[in-house]
Amino acid sequence: AAGNSKVRYHGKAQIIKDKELIKEFSMNSNTIRANGIFKETGLIPENLEAGNYVLKVILTYKNEKGENKNLIKEISFNVGNSI
Repeated sequence: AAGNSKVRYHGKAQIIKDKELIKEFSMNSNTIRANGIFKETGLIPENLEAGNYVLKVILTYKNEKGENKNLIKEISFNVGNSI
């Protein structure tokens, strides 16, 4: 379906290193779109040390019963030099 959606999400993105939360970003509330891509932008902290990190994105929405549901996606990334 390419029409308007009644499903809205909100969420947060987290930068994690060695299971420790480094930074958390709020994501604006928006609607779910069919075949769409959404883009959230924000500043990456300037004091990240070199090493391996995880970017975790958590989107929360209400299902047809009005219950909160979470969609969680994690991706690893590496910082080669301190930024």
